[in-house]
Amino acid sequence: MRSAVKREQRTRRVHQLRVLEVSGRDVLFDVECDAGTYIRSLAVDMGDALAAGAHLQDLRRTRAGALTEADAVQLHDLKDAMEAHKQGDSSTLAKMLKPMEVLLSQVPMVEIKDSAVDAVCHGANVAMPGIVTLDQDIRKGGLVAIISLSGEGVALGHALMDADEIMKRAEGFAVDVSRVFMQPGTYEKGWTTSEE
Repeated sequence: MRSAVKREQRTRRVHQLRVLEVSGRDVLFDVECDAGTYIRSLAVDMGDALAAGAHLQDLRRTRAGALTEADAVQLHDLKDAMEAHKQGDSSTLAKMLKPMEVLLSQVPMVEIKDSAVDAVCHGANVAMPGIVTLDQDIRKGGLVAIISLSGEGVALGHALMDADEIMKRAEGFAVDVSRVFMQPGTYEKGWTTSEE
């Protein structure tokens, strides 16, 4: 069966494809690829290239970003942990949950000053003076994670310019904030309004 998702031209990279086992016409393989790669379509395309035809019989995701199968939990274990949490024991649930920063670690980051955090929490874009460090792979229009000096996830946004351009500028905005995670007031207010 082909992918049920609407097919459209997209560029995704397959970093590694390893054949693990061959039994007759069945092939077990492992793929390391960019997010959004259609593995069902990859199998069909490989079959077309070999003029043999192919389809995917089974698909198992073993890793997504920084999360692996070792991080997975059984649903009944999660349910038991939630019940224990309701009874006042959150220790098992705490072991199962991962901080949001695990997911943000897969996105290029901009680290901002503590004095800029509250402004971003109120929806302000990231201004050049508030930036402490940034990843070099930031590209204009690309997704960017905004983190505090202590590594806490503050927000997500889109870069208004490449990393090289951000490094050259002293004024203006570097990131258009689109999603704020941290509650306003978590950090001390380090900004003023025109009315103050």
